[in-house]
Amino acid sequence: MRSIGLARSQESHPDGVVVLTDEVLESGTLRYLGSNVGSPTDMDALQGSLQAAVLAERLTRANLDPDVVRRASSPIRLERSKVTAGRLTGESGEASFFLAYVMTFVLYFALLIYGIQVMSSILEEKTSRIVEVLAASLTPFQLMLGKIMGVGAVGLFQLTLWAAAALYLTTNLGPMLGLMHVSPDVAANAPLPSISVGLMLVFLIFFVLGFFLYAGLYAAVGAMCSSYQDTQQANMPVTMGIIAGFMCMFPILNEPDGTLARVLTMVPFVAPFATPLRYSITPLPLSELLLSILSTALGVLGVAWLASRVYRIGILAYGKRPSLRELARWIATG
Repeated sequence: MRSIGLARSQESHPDGVVVLTDEVLESGTLRYLGSNVGSPTDMDALQGSLQAAVLAERLTRANLDPDVVRRASSPIRLERSKVTAGRLTGESGEASFFLAYVMTFVLYFALLIYGIQVMSSILEEKTSRIVEVLAASLTPFQLMLGKIMGVGAVGLFQLTLWAAAALYLTTNLGPMLGLMHVSPDVAANAPLPSISVGLMLVFLIFFVLGFFLYAGLYAAVGAMCSSYQDTQQANMPVTMGIIAGFMCMFPILNEPDGTLARVLTMVPFVAPFATPLRYSITPLPLSELLLSILSTALGVLGVAWLASRVYRIGILAYGKRPSLRELARWIATG
């Protein structure tokens, strides 16, 4: 039996002892006796070093050259290239993942920020009593629709500029890098994904649908509350819907053509995230894309009907935030 002392720091005092016996080569189990056995990083590093030493000893006793085995067992690298419509696009797997990730993040923040902006704007008009003056010349539904369309137009214009800039950058990457004196080889291997016009249209369509869907819910929250403190609690179910749509990114990336991914593209509250994400990975059949758009549009109409009835009563109601029973009565009588 042999014991090996392990020294750390500048002093020569060992922190622990590794016990090595001939049985280690058969059982693969070593014992470490030391003062610091709770550090996962140190223990993993120690185990990796000992595993290499035990493997070399096993190969030597089997009359095998450790260097030959090491070269034969060297890791491989898998290069991934995307194929679309039977043609090689030259886009790597990392670029595809990057594109899907960025698109989902942009949708998440855009729907969240612009939706909260609608809610805050409605609440501001309600607390300042401006809405009472506006209600004399416009119906509550017109007020709500005008607010949503105004904020939505700003968001759509901003995202359209971003989409156009991304499309121009990816289609003219080579000449633009050439202006910066970048070699053609580096430009060809630049890890930027290819963005098509179809993908940009799908992205913008589902942003509009998703915005109207969640902005209607945020508008209802703003109308039924009388203070910003009330909205912080009341808007949590709506915000959780956006978070759920964002979290759908992970199962879709693992299996974009699976049953779960297909179902998610038909659910109105997560389709604004799921459909553009799936389309960025592999183009969807036209029938499936149209069904996703139709189901989301129906969801928008349902939310508009629900939000308009809450808005009609809540915009002129002050005081305590309504309970679920009162909300149900508003919807039934609105």
